Amino acid sequence: MHLGIDAGSSTVKVVLFSPEKKLLFTCYQKHHGKVRQVLLDSLRRIDEKWRDMPLTVGMTGTTAGRTAACLELPFMQEVKALSSWVKRKHPDAGGIVEIGGEDAKFVLLEKEKNPIMKMNGNCAGGTGSFIEQMAQLLDVSLEKLDALAQKNSRTLPIASRCGVFAKTDIQSLLNQGYPREDVAWSIFQAAANQYTTSLMSGLEPKGVLIMGGGPLTHFQ
Repeated sequence: MHLGIDAGSSTVKVVLFSPEKKLLFTCYQKHHGKVRQVLLDSLRRIDEKWRDMPLTVGMTGTTAGRTAACLELPFMQEVKALSSWVKRKHPDAGGIVEIGGEDAKFVLLEKEKNPIMKMNGNCAGGTGSFIEQMAQLLDVSLEKLDALAQKNSRTLPIASRCGVFAKTDIQSLLNQGYPREDVAWSIFQAAANQYTTSLMSGLEPKGVLIMGGGPLTHFQ
């Protein structure tokens, strides 16, 4: 069987496939800094059902490098792993947008050329943590934030590079009586602006654009 582990900046993802590549097990958990504890919990659940089955194992993710080295397991940097998978499964893809908890990546794919990969540093601006912080400020869930944003009527100015500045802007807008729907929409617009200006500037993907990352699973 085949076991894949992705230990990111805020979550641990584990998948198990049969020899025929049928998905047998999947787990997606926030680790709150306790990466090994959460990973062990998933592995114990796998061990209870598929004990003594031979496995191939691979690891990727922002926080997986040290664990992979300690366990002497194969490790691949996450942007390279993502690019390799997309090129195999979606040969018509022209680019990859991936937004994680504390970082974001963009990969420009062109036929017969090496991928151009750009990745920001660990920063809350325009990432999952940024959106979560803004949802907490509005005292709503991520799903509710998404629902509010879909009822917007205009875009309001909100800083996106820094979560502290964004909170100041949002609090000011709320105090001035602007609708929460417009504030919610503007939070997503600020995150999109941060992504496009910091990672996609000067790069124009052609063809299908693949989107991934934990935060995007919550939104329409």
